[in-house]
Amino acid sequence: MDRAIEVACYAGGLSDERPEAIVVDGERRRVDAVVNRWIEEGRERATGRRRCYVVRLGDGADATIYRDEALGIWFMREEDRGASRSEGG
Repeated sequence: MDRAIEVACYAGGLSDERPEAIVVDGERRRVDAVVNRWIEEGRERATGRRRCYVVRLGDGADATIYRDEALGIWFMREEDRGASRSEGG
């Protein structure tokens, strides 16, 4: 199951346009770059739109995060929960 996290964003014309930092286990981690972004649409009424990002963190790790627009909550994909420094830089 994906994990709810806190995300600090730059907010421009659209709400929460660009993640700038995430907080995981009480640790604030800087977002150095947005590597990719896309929107996922739910197939059923109960699942809404998700604004998804792959972000490169300050320690070089990549993480996939998304904002569930219906809930107004940010999540980190479970496979990225233990993300650590990437090999080779």
